[in-house]
Amino acid sequence: MADSPPSSALSPERYLAWLYSPPEQQPVLAALCQIEAEIAGSLKAGIDHHVAHARLQWWREECERTAEGRPVHPLTRELVRAFGGVAASEDSAGAGMPSAIAGITGFVDTAVWDLAGATFETRKELNAYCERWATAMFEMAAASPVATSSPASASNAPYAARVASVAHQMGISSTGGEPSLEDEPANARDSLAARVAVAPEAVPTTSTTARSAKSLRALGAAVREIELLAGLAREAHAGRLRLPLDELERAGVEVGSLAKAPWPAALATLLRERHEALRATIANDVSQFGRDEQPPIRGLLVWAALAWRLSWRAQRALPNVILPRRYHAVSGGWHAWRAAHRATAGKLRLN
Repeated sequence: MADSPPSSALSPERYLAWLYSPPEQQPVLAALCQIEAEIAGSLKAGIDHHVAHARLQWWREECERTAEGRPVHPLTRELVRAFGGVAASEDSAGAGMPSAIAGITGFVDTAVWDLAGATFETRKELNAYCERWATAMFEMAAASPVATSSPASASNAPYAARVASVAHQMGISSTGGEPSLEDEPANARDSLAARVAVAPEAVPTTSTTARSAKSLRALGAAVREIELLAGLAREAHAGRLRLPLDELERAGVEVGSLAKAPWPAALATLLRERHEALRATIANDVSQFGRDEQPPIRGLLVWAALAWRLSWRAQRALPNVILPRRYHAVSGGWHAWRAAHRATAGKLRLN
């Protein structure tokens, strides 16, 4: 599966994160992205509410089976194999499975929250939601077998060839300058809140210490919130509010105004402040990873760099939403390549 990218239906950021991940980490990240998409499929318009609940309940049970090393879905079986476990027989259930894989339930927890149309009363609830996703995606990807693979210089060899290939296709030099692009400097609710608020700690590995695990969770949470804000109007139209109600109230913003742009000045100001805070968080968390820590998680760092750029674009578009541009795909590919190049050298910084 390392040679097979995630589904083309996934976001460009997820594909580029997979593309620039170390080969040993690619099967894990690809499986996680596709599992996330399968679970999120329960939220599609037109699906009966009871059917959606049944699907999510099945996935919760499947996540529990996966954590025990006995999955039944092809994607979760692939995830177990990618982590070094054996999913072929009950006799070997749980063999070689790190307890960090239990974090996969974060995808279900956030999907259940969204299916219920639950709103975030406070920033604490929104942070917990984003951290649950970050535990399932970022921490699990970082805990993959790449941490115990061969030295960085050896594992970087296939990557170096891929970088050269991508650079050639884009018409740029691995040592040259940037191309000429734009400069982009109630009870049910209580139960959900309790479940989302509990984010299990990832088990530290060779490349994931207790300190870096905390930084990874914060980094992933910031990435996820930027994704939520980028789809603010669309999500609000579907009945999912991506800003805390207490912050909207303090700013004097009507909930109904989120679904349609251009947004009122008060909401634009609130979003601008939040984007600035999120980019500062990402820049700080990326700087926490040292020279030897960045190469094993370069795919995740590429994702963070792209989210940082998405936040900047979203802020610049205020009070409107981001409009797609013809050059965004090329520009995104360039920024991903550059971030991966610097992360491989352990020198990625965002400012």
